[in-house]
Order: sequence, then structure tokens, then C-alpha cells
Amino acid sequence: QVFLYLGILALAYSITLSFIPYDEPTWRNRLRPIAVALGGILLPSGLTAFQTLETWQAVSLSIRKSLDYQTFIEGSFDLRAGWKSFIAPRFNMVDVTTYVPLLGVLLIPFAFTRFRKDARVWFWTIVAAVAFVLMLGGNSPAYPLIYKLPILNLFRIPARHSFEWTFALSVLAAYGWDGAATFWASRPTPSRLKTLLAISLLLTAILIGVYWNQVGGETSYVALKLAFTLVLLISLWQSLKLSSAKLRAVLAGGVVIVACFFEAQILFRHLWLPNARSVAQREFVTPAPATKYLQQFPALEGRVYTDGPHVTETFDSFNLIPYFGLSNVGGYEPAMLQRFSRAMGNIGLDTSQLRHGLSSDGNLFESDSHVLDILNTKYTTTFWDLGNSLDPAVERNNVNFAATAAPIRLRPRETALFSVHNVQTDSLAIVSSLAYANNTPQGEIIARIKLRTSNGNAVDREFRAGTDTAEWAYERPDLRNNIPHHLPAIFDSFVGDDQNSFAAHRYLSNIAIGDRQLVSKIEIENVSGVQLLLWKLTAIDSATRSSTPIELLGSERWETVFHKNRVVVLKNRRALPRTWLVSNVKSVSADEALQAIRGHSNIEFDPATTALVETPASELPLLTGESLVNSSAQVVAYEPNSLAIESNAERPAMLVVSEINYPGWTAEVDGQPEVIHQTDYLLRGVFLRPGKHRIVMRYTAPRARQGLFISGISLLILCGILVGSRRRLRTKS
Repeated sequence: QVFLYLGILALAYSITLSFIPYDEPTWRNRLRPIAVALGGILLPSGLTAFQTLETWQAVSLSIRKSLDYQTFIEGSFDLRAGWKSFIAPRFNMVDVTTYVPLLGVLLIPFAFTRFRKDARVWFWTIVAAVAFVLMLGGNSPAYPLIYKLPILNLFRIPARHSFEWTFALSVLAAYGWDGAATFWASRPTPSRLKTLLAISLLLTAILIGVYWNQVGGETSYVALKLAFTLVLLISLWQSLKLSSAKLRAVLAGGVVIVACFFEAQILFRHLWLPNARSVAQREFVTPAPATKYLQQFPALEGRVYTDGPHVTETFDSFNLIPYFGLSNVGGYEPAMLQRFSRAMGNIGLDTSQLRHGLSSDGNLFESDSHVLDILNTKYTTTFWDLGNSLDPAVERNNVNFAATAAPIRLRPRETALFSVHNVQTDSLAIVSSLAYANNTPQGEIIARIKLRTSNGNAVDREFRAGTDTAEWAYERPDLRNNIPHHLPAIFDSFVGDDQNSFAAHRYLSNIAIGDRQLVSKIEIENVSGVQLLLWKLTAIDSATRSSTPIELLGSERWETVFHKNRVVVLKNRRALPRTWLVSNVKSVSADEALQAIRGHSNIEFDPATTALVETPASELPLLTGESLVNSSAQVVAYEPNSLAIESNAERPAMLVVSEINYPGWTAEVDGQPEVIHQTDYLLRGVFLRPGKHRIVMRYTAPRARQGLFISGISLLILCGILVGSRRRLRTKS
């Protein structure tokens, strides 16, 4: 992203230099800046083609192929946030800050005292203005136009245009320095008193900076910053008025060092260093308890799916799991394949949020879903948020509630679907809580509940903040007086944190659905911008005074194997191995395969016995469909770009490999090339004849090989330019 912005900036600057009025007699010399800029862009692009072509293929197959507008404008500054980030970056940032040393900004006006007719000064002024507008992103009426520009619309976080903003202001500050030096140096003062004054002011600024480093409040921070900058500005003024050139250089240089050091050091110490220490000393050295528990199982035995916050002392997030030797099905890849995203419920960047404008269309943990099964997901970890012990089955007011293995965590726009097998009910009892809802107003609709009856009718109900549910940490001291929604009926309470500083709650709501009806399905969709945690769900029949607890996570599939410090590890009893053999194959379309593995298809599908392939039926070999009792397949070698499998089958079969099918993978069976079929929407499949076989799959990186040819040509051109330049220098000398 920065390389793109830098390339555009360099090209624009070169065009400005080529066409501003100056005394170059020939167009050859005038166009030299453009030629240099283009060469500086094209040659490095050619040299890195072996990597960029491979990356371009990944992007073209990923959810980054195009960004919706809402994702595109994520991370926008507004005017207030941009100003506060500029003045007090320690307390205000949006992915990045707009920080530039304030002394440099105060010098910018001097650029126009000496260089007001210089087109370069006006160029950088325009760059700064344009960058400021771009940083506003969705808060700027101009940003929809940027979204229509190819290449540029692939990059999100408008705040990152602070790169051009800070660069342009820094260049203008350099011009301002020269202008100030000329302005003040025209009135030299040889007085020793002025020298001592400049030194004293510089030392005073250092003392203010030391104290500034210790303050905690934002108001004190800003006051000390202004005092620090004012003292430095006066010190610079006195320094540049001295008659001694050496003394001027030493003192002025000291002012620059002090101005650029202190605030950057404060940012590092208070913002970056704590996180760096946290990562270095905790995440990268000591695994969290749940991770340590999972390390006892071989990585090839089963993958892990992590679902929780990014940073916590008790929980390792998805991007740290591989560091400790575990295989995470979620991965950590902003260029996530579109197929993987759709199969996992339309998850978006960094595997943590739904893509804008899309629904999850169900939950991965539902009994009908096979996605985690075919991806060899044997364990899943989730952050519980409440309690330190397993949640038992309970009875409240003659209503029975099932034991909870872990809550269903519905992020914004996610949906959970529950089959209730034709239960007579006239109301639902829901135990729930909210997370990150400290700004959610009273009465805001959190979820929509849709009940489907056996005769095809639908009943829709709303689930609201402050009436039906609330923030789980409602009583936390820093939140208690600021949460804008009320406290509804409390189901139970737990210790909120390790310091026992507050009580955390779960909330009970009774949703009336009208007349007594025979319900077959319950759908709960999170329509808010916060997380909804569903803990317990019970269908109530008032006429018979009976209640039917509904399993959120089926015990026949999920087993709780670890629970500590509010982190739960669930074992998937249905997880398939890394590779297996099937004797049934069905030819389907991509959409049919997706619906089948998600559990939303009329096709009968058991991934342990049947493979869904996206190959025409006429091109498929005939399989018997008989069970493979005495057959086996196991991975015997596993590397990032290759794997080897040994199999034994008593009859023709298809080998299904629980690895993402991606262009560039090839297969050999007993040394002979074999076609890899797109299987079960995500995976690889290879047909095998009866008997023992050794199957080897390798990633050949075809785009990287093509790019290597371009890189080689670019390197030869660069060498030619270097040789030619040396010869010209020798000729001139």
C-alpha cells in the first residue's frame, strides 16, 4: 500500500519538475525526472515479479479481489479525530496517527516567505491538502470517486493516507527551515547573552520533555506539548540569529534532535513498547493454557479453530497459534480465498468479521454443517467471557435449561439456526449477554428472531438491548455510569475478572410468540453492531406447563475437554482425518457443493463415504459404492509445499485430502501424473486404482516461475544501465 502511494507520489512530483518553468534548453533534459521516476517504478516491479505475479494470483482468487465500499472506508478519520491525533497522538489514533512534530509545522509558514514562487512548495502544499481529504475516507464526499479508481480501490483504511500527509508536511517544514534561517540570519546577533539564552532554552525544553514523558492525562499532555514547542521555537530563533556559523549549526541541530525525539519516544514508550513487551515476553514465549493443552496432540492429528479476541493473557489468537506448532484452520491471511470465506460463513479479513453486506447463512457449529469436519478441525477454542466453571443444567421458575458447553457467539450479521423437531410452544426463554455493547442505547434492536412452524407459517420477534439483554460487564467500574441501556432481568452472575472487581451477568428474557404453535425451526439473526452471546434457549408450553431445552451445541458432536480462565476447548467428535478414502462420488456444481457442506442442501451427503466433485460425470471413473472396510490412507510426509500419502484400497476409490485446492498443486500416483479434482468445494481429490499406492502432491508455483523470467530480464537491464553509467563517467573523466 505504501509502495503504491509512494509510486504515485514520485510520478506526480516528476511530472511537476518536468513542466515547471526553468532554464533547461532541451526536452530531453526536461523529461529526465519522469524517466527516472518511471524507471524507479518499473525496474523494481520487474525485479520483484517472481513474487508479485504469485501474489496477484492469490488476490484474484481471494476476497481482496474487490472490496465493498463499507470495507473500503473502514478506518477513516473524521475532522475531530484527525485533529486530536495530530495534537495528542498518544491518546488518539485510527490505525495510524497524523503526527508531525509541532515545531516543524510552525516552520512551514516560513517556506512561503522565501519560496512562495517555487512550484515545488505549492506541489507539496497540494499533496498535503489532498492527503488530508483522503484521510477522511467515508467522511469525505470525494472518497466515493476514489472507490471507482482501479488498483486504489483494493486498499482499505483511508487513515493510512497519513503517509502522504506527514511526508508532505515534513518536506514543507524543510523549506520552512531554510526560509526561517534566511529570515533570522539576516539579523545576526553576536551577543554571548543570546548564545546563553539559546542554550538555556534548549535545556529547558529537554527538562519539559522529560516531565512530559511522565504525565498521564490528555490535557496535561497537550499543555506540555505546547510549552515544549514554544520554548524550542524561541531557542531556534535565537540560534539562527547567531553570527557564528558553527554555533548556529550545532544549536539548530540540537533543536531538531530534541523536537523529533521526545514525542516519538513518548509514543513508543506508552503505546508501542507495552504491546511489544507483551508479545515478546508472553505470546511468543509462553503459550496460553489452552494452547499448551492442545500442544500435546500431533498437528497432523487435527487442526484447531480459534474463535475469540486477539490479545488476552489466557487466550492465543489465530495468528499466534501456528507459532506454537498447531495447525489453525482459520489461518491468518487477509488475501483469504473466496471459496474458504464462503464455506466458513462469509468471514472477512483476518478471519474475525463477516464481510459487509453478507450473511453467515448459518453457524459452523450446527449439526448439519460439515465444514469444520472436512477441514480436519478436531478442536475449537472459544473465549467464554463469564464464569470459571462448567455451566450446568438448571431449573428456574419451573423452566428447564440445558447445560452449556460454550455460548453461541453471534457477531454482527451472523445467524444461528436451531432445529427443534416440532415442539409445541407459545414462548421462548433466552439466556444471553452482549459484548462490546457499552455504547448501545436503550431499546436498540439486537437480533431478529424468526420461528418457522410445521405448517409453513413464520413468526417474527425483536430482541432489544436493555429489555431482553445487556452488556455482560455492565457492573464494571469504568462502564457502569456510561452504558446507555438499562439492566434487564438477571439470570445469574459470575466473577467478572481475576481481581473480583465486578460481577458479570447473564440475562433472562421471555419472548412471547402468541398462540400455541408447533415450531420446527428457530432462527436468530444479529442485526446490531455488537456481539450477541446465546447461552441457553428453551421452548415453553404454558398450556401443559412444560419446557423443552434446545441444544445450542449438540453433545453428540461437541465434547468439552478443557475449561480454564474462561477459555473453553471443544473436541469435534466428527472431525475427519487429514486424508481418507471414499467409494461414492457425485458430480455437482460449485454452488451445490457449497450448500451440501454447509448443511443447506437436499443432497444426502456424508463426507466420510461420499465425495462431491466439480467434474462432469462423463469424465469420472466408475466406483462401486461399496464400503471400504480394509482400506487406509495416511500422511507420511508433510511440508508447506509438498506432502506424501500412502494408501491401500481393496477396490477403486477416491482419495480426499483435507487441504485447500489451489492452482499450482500437482499430484503423482506411484510416480505418474494424476489429475487433482476440486472436491467437497474446498479440498483435493485423486482417483486411485485398487492396491497400495504412494501419492505425492507438490506446489509448483507456476506464476512465480513466470515472474522469475521477468525478474531475470529486469536484472539484466539494471546491470546494463550500471555498466553504461560507469562507462559514461569514465569517458567524462
